Amino acid sequence: MNTIKQLRDEAGVMKDNVGDIQGIIAQYFRNIFASNQPMDSELNGVLSVIQPRVTTEMNRTLVEPFTAVEVKLAVFSMFPLKSPGPDGIPPLFIQKFWPIIGDDISCSVLRILNDLVLYRKMNHTHVVLIPKCDAPETVGQLRPISLCNVTIRIASKCIANRLKGFLDSIISQTQSAFIPGRLITDNVLLAFEVNHYLKISTRAKVNSVALKLDMSKAYDMVEWPFSEVCFLG
Repeated sequence: MNTIKQLRDEAGVMKDNVGDIQGIIAQYFRNIFASNQPMDSELNGVLSVIQPRVTTEMNRTLVEPFTAVEVKLAVFSMFPLKSPGPDGIPPLFIQKFWPIIGDDISCSVLRILNDLVLYRKMNHTHVVLIPKCDAPETVGQLRPISLCNVTIRIASKCIANRLKGFLDSIISQTQSAFIPGRLITDNVLLAFEVNHYLKISTRAKVNSVALKLDMSKAYDMVEWPFSEVCFLG
């Protein structure tokens, strides 16, 4: 069984007591997920420069009630042996016995998506810490992976499938990773061309600057109120 035997705390002191290790991990993620309580004026200031990307026609399609057909499509497009969540059920089980349990699964998923009914235990998740290196000593060297119950995964897959057809027109062309039809290597070529321009252009050498920024935990630190107003706006 995999275990974490020791970790360094924020002061750099190595701890091997189970209680101390649990406290280090809990505090690390508490700091990441804590809200800065942004004010409305701050949110509005950012949103004032963001142009709407979702058209009325797109929105009409996105907010239509989900159907049992979409649920079945989501189920059979999932990897069969993905690690299960607290329910212990991989997608393979649902796929194999779909003729027997398909109607019940569809009903449960559609209650989440259309009726917004989500039972607390259904949303329980196993968070597994995967090492980023051979001998991790800090929590930052561990990558958290959330293992959700299969019903939640199916619901998420339904939403992802519906969004997939609009991603190319919604998301900027400079975002080349994780978008179907785009390659992350495109940005490598773009960076090369920018650097080449800075080297050969006389004017660029005086008036231009190139920045390489690594935004640590960028997605984890996005405020929920900001995400909400972006979606609603």
